[in-house]
Amino acid sequence: MVNDLNTKLVFFSNEFPNDDLPELFRRLQRHSKDKRFRYLAAFLEASTAVVKDEALKLPQQLQDLIPHFNTVLTLADHGDFRQGALGAAMESAILCVLEIGMLIGYVSNIFIILTYFEPTRRYNLTMC
Repeated sequence: MVNDLNTKLVFFSNEFPNDDLPELFRRLQRHSKDKRFRYLAAFLEASTAVVKDEALKLPQQLQDLIPHFNTVLTLADHGDFRQGALGAAMESAILCVLEIGMLIGYVSNIFIILTYFEPTRRYNLTMC
């Protein structure tokens, strides 16, 4: 991401970060429980609903390959999500959730800091 207030595009990699993935997912989950990160929580809730809905549309034999999960982040706890017939689709979905979730968390954190230091100023956050 370019650190420029005029930037209109954000590009994401098509690879998982080299960081400790379980820790990144735990951090996102932890932040989503903080009321200051309500947009992150809403995004993760919506993402979970979409993944569950899409899973229900699959034939039963493919549905059986998907482990039970409470949130899309807990789905990532199953280390074998990259394996099998749904591996590429699951990997892509989880990668998108991770990267967009990290962006929302980053922007939310900046918003918290700016609001803290400049409480009389108003900010609009928009995500398309």
